[in-house]
Amino acid sequence: MEVSRSVPSWLVHTFPPFVTSRIPSLKKNVGFSAPLTVHNTAIVQRTRGLFGLAGNKRSTGDGDDDEYIKPAYAPDFFYTESFTASNRISAFFLSVGLAVGLAALLYVPPLRWIVRRVVMQPGDGPKDEELERGRLHAENISISSPLPNSDKLVLVRSTMDGKGDPGYALTAVMVSECALGSFHPGKSSPLLRGEVGC
Repeated sequence: MEVSRSVPSWLVHTFPPFVTSRIPSLKKNVGFSAPLTVHNTAIVQRTRGLFGLAGNKRSTGDGDDDEYIKPAYAPDFFYTESFTASNRISAFFLSVGLAVGLAALLYVPPLRWIVRRVVMQPGDGPKDEELERGRLHAENISISSPLPNSDKLVLVRSTMDGKGDPGYALTAVMVSECALGSFHPGKSSPLLRGEVGC
Protein backbone atom coordinates (compact mmCIF):
# COMPACT_ATOMS: atom_id res chain seq x y z
CA MET A 1 0.00 0.00 0.00
CA GLU A 2 1.29 3.46 -0.83
CA VAL A 3 0.59 6.36 1.49
CA SER A 4 -0.09 8.62 -1.49
CA ARG A 5 -2.95 6.37 -2.56
CA SER A 6 -4.72 6.73 0.77
CA VAL A 7 -6.32 10.03 -0.36
CA PRO A 8 -8.29 9.70 -3.60
CA SER A 9 -7.73 12.66 -5.91
CA TRP A 10 -11.47 13.14 -6.43
CA LEU A 11 -11.90 13.64 -2.68
CA VAL A 12 -9.21 16.28 -2.26
CA HIS A 13 -10.30 18.54 -5.12
CA THR A 14 -14.05 18.65 -4.53
CA PHE A 15 -16.13 21.29 -2.81
CA PRO A 16 -19.65 19.85 -2.87
CA PRO A 17 -22.51 22.37 -2.63
CA PHE A 18 -24.19 20.23 0.00
CA VAL A 19 -23.63 16.94 1.73
CA THR A 20 -26.43 14.43 2.22
CA SER A 21 -26.06 11.23 4.18
CA ARG A 22 -28.70 8.53 4.40
CA ILE A 23 -27.80 6.20 7.21
CA PRO A 24 -30.09 3.37 8.25
CA SER A 25 -31.86 4.00 11.57
CA LEU A 26 -30.92 7.70 11.52
CA LYS A 27 -32.79 10.63 10.04
CA LYS A 28 -31.49 12.09 6.80
CA ASN A 29 -28.68 14.55 7.49
CA VAL A 30 -28.13 17.55 5.23
CA GLY A 31 -25.07 19.71 5.62
CA PHE A 32 -22.58 21.92 3.86
CA SER A 33 -18.84 21.71 3.43
CA ALA A 34 -16.74 22.76 6.40
CA PRO A 35 -13.76 25.02 5.59
CA LEU A 36 -11.18 22.55 6.88
CA THR A 37 -12.76 19.38 5.46
CA VAL A 38 -10.07 18.88 2.83
CA HIS A 39 -7.24 19.33 5.34
CA ASN A 40 -8.79 17.15 8.05
CA THR A 41 -9.59 14.43 5.52
CA ALA A 42 -6.00 14.45 4.31
CA ILE A 43 -4.73 14.14 7.90
CA VAL A 44 -7.07 11.24 8.69
CA GLN A 45 -6.21 9.45 5.43
CA ARG A 46 -2.48 9.99 6.01
CA THR A 47 -2.83 8.47 9.48
CA ARG A 48 -4.67 5.54 7.90
CA GLY A 49 -1.86 5.10 5.38
CA LEU A 50 0.86 5.23 8.04
CA PHE A 51 -0.97 2.71 10.23
CA GLY A 52 -1.41 0.53 7.15
CA LEU A 53 2.30 0.65 6.37
CA ALA A 54 3.25 -0.08 9.97
CA GLY A 55 0.66 -2.82 10.34
CA ASN A 56 1.29 -4.73 7.12
CA LYS A 57 4.22 -6.64 8.48
CA ARG A 58 5.93 -6.73 11.84
CA SER A 59 9.32 -8.35 11.68
CA THR A 60 10.26 -10.92 14.30
CA GLY A 61 13.97 -10.46 13.67
CA ASP A 62 15.15 -13.30 11.46
CA GLY A 63 12.99 -12.46 8.43
CA ASP A 64 11.68 -16.00 7.91
CA ASP A 65 8.70 -16.01 10.23
CA ASP A 66 7.47 -12.43 10.01
CA GLU A 67 4.20 -11.90 11.78
CA TYR A 68 1.40 -10.24 9.82
CA ILE A 69 -0.98 -8.16 11.88
CA LYS A 70 -4.42 -6.87 11.06
CA PRO A 71 -4.53 -3.33 9.59
CA ALA A 72 -5.85 -0.59 11.86
CA TYR A 73 -8.38 0.58 9.25
CA ALA A 74 -10.64 -1.40 6.93
CA PRO A 75 -9.80 -1.33 3.20
CA ASP A 76 -13.03 0.55 2.41
CA PHE A 77 -12.46 3.18 5.14
CA PHE A 78 -13.97 6.57 4.28
CA TYR A 79 -13.97 9.85 6.20
CA THR A 80 -15.87 13.07 5.65
CA GLU A 81 -17.16 15.96 7.71
CA SER A 82 -19.68 18.75 7.27
CA PHE A 83 -21.70 21.38 9.09
CA THR A 84 -25.39 20.66 9.64
CA ALA A 85 -27.98 22.68 7.75
CA SER A 86 -31.75 22.69 8.13
CA ASN A 87 -32.47 21.84 4.46
CA ARG A 88 -30.88 21.46 1.02
CA ILE A 89 -31.55 25.06 -0.03
CA SER A 90 -29.85 26.60 3.00
CA ALA A 91 -27.02 24.06 2.71
CA PHE A 92 -26.47 25.01 -0.93
CA PHE A 93 -26.41 28.76 -0.28
CA LEU A 94 -24.23 28.45 2.82
CA SER A 95 -21.74 26.28 0.93
CA VAL A 96 -21.64 28.55 -2.13
CA GLY A 97 -21.44 31.62 0.11
CA LEU A 98 -18.51 30.11 1.97
CA ALA A 99 -16.70 29.31 -1.28
CA VAL A 100 -17.34 32.78 -2.76
CA GLY A 101 -16.33 34.47 0.50
CA LEU A 102 -13.05 32.56 0.72
CA ALA A 103 -12.30 33.24 -2.96
CA ALA A 104 -13.03 36.95 -2.46
CA LEU A 105 -10.64 37.08 0.50
CA LEU A 106 -7.94 35.44 -1.62
CA TYR A 107 -8.31 37.55 -4.74
CA VAL A 108 -9.64 40.97 -3.62
CA PRO A 109 -6.96 42.88 -1.65
CA PRO A 110 -9.25 45.78 -0.59
CA LEU A 111 -11.62 43.26 0.98
CA ARG A 112 -8.74 41.71 2.95
CA TRP A 113 -7.79 45.20 4.17
CA ILE A 114 -11.36 45.83 5.39
CA VAL A 115 -11.59 42.44 7.09
CA ARG A 116 -8.28 43.03 8.89
CA ARG A 117 -9.70 46.24 10.35
CA VAL A 118 -12.93 44.59 11.51
CA VAL A 119 -11.79 41.26 12.98
CA MET A 120 -10.00 40.86 16.31
CA GLN A 121 -6.34 41.76 16.27
CA PRO A 122 -3.56 39.58 17.70
CA GLY A 123 -3.58 39.88 21.46
CA ASP A 124 -7.28 40.75 21.59
CA GLY A 125 -9.75 38.12 22.57
CA PRO A 126 -13.38 37.70 23.50
CA LYS A 127 -14.67 39.02 26.79
CA ASP A 128 -15.42 36.58 29.62
CA GLU A 129 -19.17 36.88 29.00
CA GLU A 130 -18.67 35.90 25.35
CA LEU A 131 -16.54 32.91 26.36
CA GLU A 132 -19.30 31.70 28.69
CA ARG A 133 -22.06 32.13 26.08
CA GLY A 134 -20.37 29.88 23.51
CA ARG A 135 -21.23 26.24 23.04
CA LEU A 136 -20.17 23.24 20.98
CA HIS A 137 -22.14 20.30 19.67
CA ALA A 138 -20.32 17.73 17.55
CA GLU A 139 -21.73 14.45 16.33
CA ASN A 140 -19.73 11.51 15.05
CA ILE A 141 -21.34 8.69 13.09
CA SER A 142 -19.21 5.62 12.45
CA ILE A 143 -20.33 2.65 10.39
CA SER A 144 -18.35 -0.57 10.30
CA SER A 145 -17.56 -2.71 7.30
CA PRO A 146 -19.83 -5.76 6.99
CA LEU A 147 -19.17 -8.16 9.84
CA PRO A 148 -17.52 -11.49 8.98
CA ASN A 149 -19.96 -14.11 7.64
CA SER A 150 -22.73 -11.51 7.67
CA ASP A 151 -24.04 -8.44 5.87
CA LYS A 152 -24.73 -6.63 9.14
CA LEU A 153 -23.12 -3.27 9.84
CA VAL A 154 -22.40 -1.84 13.27
CA LEU A 155 -23.44 1.79 13.62
CA VAL A 156 -22.01 3.92 16.42
CA ARG A 157 -23.23 7.44 17.04
CA SER A 158 -21.40 9.60 19.57
CA THR A 159 -21.91 13.22 20.51
CA MET A 160 -19.77 15.79 22.24
CA ASP A 161 -21.35 18.79 23.95
CA GLY A 162 -19.50 21.59 25.64
CA LYS A 163 -20.40 24.86 27.30
CA GLY A 164 -18.03 27.70 26.56
CA ASP A 165 -16.34 29.11 23.48
CA PRO A 166 -15.00 26.20 21.38
CA GLY A 167 -12.02 28.18 20.08
CA TYR A 168 -10.79 29.37 23.46
CA ALA A 169 -12.33 27.84 26.59
CA LEU A 170 -13.10 24.34 25.30
CA THR A 171 -9.80 23.92 23.44
CA ALA A 172 -7.93 23.92 26.75
CA VAL A 173 -10.35 21.34 28.18
CA MET A 174 -10.07 19.06 25.13
CA VAL A 175 -6.27 19.25 25.02
CA SER A 176 -6.13 18.44 28.74
CA GLU A 177 -8.45 15.45 28.27
CA CYS A 178 -6.28 14.18 25.41
CA ALA A 179 -3.17 14.50 27.57
CA LEU A 180 -4.82 12.66 30.47
CA GLY A 181 -5.99 9.93 28.10
CA SER A 182 -2.47 9.56 26.71
CA PHE A 183 -0.73 9.35 30.07
CA HIS A 184 -3.31 7.39 32.07
CA PRO A 185 -5.57 5.52 29.65
CA GLY A 186 -6.86 3.10 32.28
CA LYS A 187 -7.74 5.78 34.79
CA SER A 188 -9.25 8.41 32.53
CA SER A 189 -11.23 6.30 30.06
CA PRO A 190 -14.91 5.99 31.06
CA LEU A 191 -15.10 2.81 28.97
CA LEU A 192 -12.28 1.14 30.89
CA ARG A 193 -13.70 2.30 34.23
CA GLY A 194 -16.99 0.61 33.35
CA GLU A 195 -18.99 3.85 33.22
CA VAL A 196 -19.96 3.42 29.57
CA GLY A 197 -21.85 0.36 28.44
CA CYS A 198 -21.92 -1.03 24.92
